[in-house]
Amino acid sequence: IPPQKKRFYVYDLGQDWRQWDEAHVAVSDGKIVGFVASSYQFWNRRVVLWHIYVHPRFRRQGLGDKLLAKVFDRAEKKKALCVYFETSNFNAPGIAWYEKRGFSLGGADTTLYSGDPASREKGLFFVKTLRKT
Repeated sequence: IPPQKKRFYVYDLGQDWRQWDEAHVAVSDGKIVGFVASSYQFWNRRVVLWHIYVHPRFRRQGLGDKLLAKVFDRAEKKKALCVYFETSNFNAPGIAWYEKRGFSLGGADTTLYSGDPASREKGLFFVKTLRKT
């Protein structure tokens, strides 16, 4: 498959139907340069990472780690069992970044993007276990 370039955006910002309920931003010179959003699911005691973005000019400076730390802080306060998220199989740089931080593949959905312009993509689910039940 030829290299893909995707632009991501916070499609659910300001929407009543969004599933995340906590967000943090990183600011430089009065502009948002990073964003992370999560939710806590009480029934299975996990924190779901919905969004994490760092502007390309601010990558490789530890900003993503600082944003991700906010999610782990939330997980610790809630005594969550894990942090969980979904990403596209096309997101090779992101997958490598997550794996370096201890996340591992927990499952896949080959139909997740069906009916979408990104229908060639597959959904990959990653998890980092924080504690046992």
